Amino acid sequence: MQALFRSLVDHSPEAMLLLDAEGVVRYANPATQTVFGRHPHEAIGQGVVDWIGPDDAPGFASLLETARQNPYRLLLFSGFYRHQATDDPLYGEGRLINLLSEVGVEGILFFFRELGADRSDRHATHDWGREANLRVPVMNALPYEVFVKDRSLKLVTANTAAVRARGAMQVSEIFGKTDYSFFPTHLADRFHSEEVEVLRTGFNSINQELLLQREGESEGRWVSITRVPLHDPDGKLVGLVGIAHDITERKLAEEELERAKEAAEAANEAKGQFLANMSHEIRTPMNAILNM
Repeated sequence: MQALFRSLVDHSPEAMLLLDAEGVVRYANPATQTVFGRHPHEAIGQGVVDWIGPDDAPGFASLLETARQNPYRLLLFSGFYRHQATDDPLYGEGRLINLLSEVGVEGILFFFRELGADRSDRHATHDWGREANLRVPVMNALPYEVFVKDRSLKLVTANTAAVRARGAMQVSEIFGKTDYSFFPTHLADRFHSEEVEVLRTGFNSINQELLLQREGESEGRWVSITRVPLHDPDGKLVGLVGIAHDITERKLAEEELERAKEAAEAANEAKGQFLANMSHEIRTPMNAILNM
């Protein structure tokens, strides 16, 4: 899986970087040289704010601060930047997602690609249903589900794991559908109410655990779902991003531990009852002997 992930990242046409909390590059893929004119090894240790055009750098710095303060929130943006080999301003669009608390990542993912230098293109990037495409290779390589829904809670896109979890083979099979097309009504009702609350309040819904069991199945699977609001570059709420982890093994281990605890408590109670009975059985004849 690591070899596959490395191959996908290395051949991506879009610059993919991992930043620390201060926006300093910790990792850069080969496309970084094409997009920014910086060799991946050279990029490491540099602050990406310095790569942005002077007029857009303050806005990007502010966006980076917003990403720092909002774990798992996907931020879309567009603006001018400078290729190291030329002074000509280039226009591009990017995405930031804060995974500083994600074990094994512990950084901010930064995706960027060139769109063109015409300012008239700026508003075209705001069609987030087209531009916020998470089906990039890195997302499909993840072992957990990632999906995006619009404000009406219809699926816009999803990675391979999320598509398969809904019984489909291609993202086109789930596009524009709601959870009622894939899950029993009682589960779809719960998903709907929880996600409506995320959109209403603008607050994250973190690690909601539930048992997914389809009709006719004797056993289901436990999942932990995190949902975060999705905003366009102007700050407008346009939908949500969901991440689901399979926690079945952890739940089974917890149940086994609980059964072992109950068995130990029952054994301890039986031991106490036995000692109490023995004490009574011994005390009665001893009292008779002492009286004699």
